[in-house]
Amino acid sequence: MGKSFVSLEKAIQILSLFDAQNRELSAQEISEKLSIPLSTTYNYVKVFIANKFLEKNEITNKFCLGFNLFKLGILAAKNN
Repeated sequence: MGKSFVSLEKAIQILSLFDAQNRELSAQEISEKLSIPLSTTYNYVKVFIANKFLEKNEITNKFCLGFNLFKLGILAAKNN
């Protein structure tokens, strides 16, 4: 598999960590759950934030799903 597909797979894995029990995750938690370096985790998170796929809670310093994922979820729900 090419490097870009490996990166895409990792990005999907990061977003998939968020669920009803894990509505907010720190970069450290993401890093540990996926066994990836913390610096790599921050690189992914920066891209997600820039594209509004993740948001940072400034009080907890953790990340949660962002508005653009909400929009995609609404579109998906309308398709079903």
